[in-house]
Formats: sequence, C-alpha cells, structure tokens
Amino acid sequence: MAAKRKLLTTEDVADILGVAPQTVANWRQSGRHSLPHLKIARMVRYDPAAVEDFLANSEVSEFEDDDGYEGDEDEDEDEDEDDDESNDDFDDSDDDD
Repeated sequence: MAAKRKLLTTEDVADILGVAPQTVANWRQSGRHSLPHLKIARMVRYDPAAVEDFLANSEVSEFEDDDGYEGDEDEDEDEDEDDDESNDDFDDSDDDD
C-alpha cells in the first residue's frame, strides 16, 4: 500500500501565504502566479512541496521592485512632495446659464 500523501486545501495555502482564500483561487483561475495544484474530481488540492517551491521562487532582494529594478528605496520620496498642493485653476462649479 502506498503511503498516504498529505495535500493542502486552498484555505491551508492561503493561511501559509498570508492571503485570503479567494486570492489563491483568483491566482489559480487567472494563471497570474505559477502555483501548481491538483484537481481531484471537484476538489482543488496543493502539494506542500509545490507551495514551498512557490515561496522560494517568489523571494526578491530587499530593494528589488516588481520590475526587477534594484534601486534606492528613498528615490520616490521627492516625487510626492507636490501632491499636497491644491490646483487653483480648476473650477468644479456648474455654470448652467
């Protein structure tokens, strides 16, 4: 007899990854992330080793962003300084004369 293999549910994987179960389901359905899964009848299950591989392959360096650019994390601070200024040229009133 073969050894019983422990498989994870969507809820188990969501708990491990720190996301909502619906997020894991969305990733699976959209193909957004390559998280291998098994479909057994109507049940979806995940191999724990595949989840561990997914986590290992998702690691990025401390300063690497989503585009793979490794830059200085303080670089974007100056760009937001002008966001607080109001725009006096914009008139949102309705003139229905």
